[in-house]
Amino acid sequence: MDKHKRSPLLEALCILSFAGNGIAIAMYLVATVWNQPARQWIKEWSSMYDVSGFTSIYFLIFTLLYSVSFIGVLKMWHLQKSGFFFYFVSQAAILFLPSVWMGKPVFSSISIIFTVLFAVLYAREYLKMKRYSLDP
Repeated sequence: MDKHKRSPLLEALCILSFAGNGIAIAMYLVATVWNQPARQWIKEWSSMYDVSGFTSIYFLIFTLLYSVSFIGVLKMWHLQKSGFFFYFVSQAAILFLPSVWMGKPVFSSISIIFTVLFAVLYAREYLKMKRYSLDP
């Protein structure tokens, strides 16, 4: 059987995504459990004045979305094409959910830039992955 390797770009993207998703899962899980201190911290360190919408359910949803994103990256690490869709859908939800939840646009320029950059680079790798993926 032919042994397939990840490209250096895919490895770098996956490693960065493992780190980012792992940190996000941990932070959102902490915010889910300790909701009140988390809301106070957000109020002190961000430009958000109304933090009443940041409920434990909100943080739990983000914990789950970042977990799905992590699973998608893990699948891509193993050269499974389906991982791209797990990653892409969860990242799109992560990007748009705050605006839907708060009822007003609350987009972060940095989040948009990195989400689009990583999605485009992963899509590029996905197109190459179609030729050698271990997924049926």
